[in-house]
Amino acid sequence: MNNTNKNLSTALLIIGIALYMVAIGTFYKGYDKMHHYYKKSENYSSSEDVNVYVGGDAYNYIINGNYSTAYYTLTAGLIISGTIFVCSSVVTGKLEENTEAVRKSKPAQVYVSPEDSKKAALNDALKF
Repeated sequence: MNNTNKNLSTALLIIGIALYMVAIGTFYKGYDKMHHYYKKSENYSSSEDVNVYVGGDAYNYIINGNYSTAYYTLTAGLIISGTIFVCSSVVTGKLEENTEAVRKSKPAQVYVSPEDSKKAALNDALKF
């Protein structure tokens, strides 16, 4: 395999895997926003509150739901992008392998009839 194409294939694979890892992080953030809500007291704000933005519980659930949806959408986009990069890496590698196989193969043998060779010789003789 050509060194440049091998490097390209490896780079595409690494980028795809990195996108998958970032997708895992964004999925966790979405899960955290949706499932980890804790408000210690109704009367005042505390440093122990988790994912609390405003005074009412319903408003906080709406806000956390929107955050969670955004993180899940980002996760889906990252997974799709990662899959495109990984598939591109595989296709690039396979194309290069096929190209190398064609380069190493013997050239095709072409049959030339005696009449065609006479015509070619005559044409060569007539050229000035």
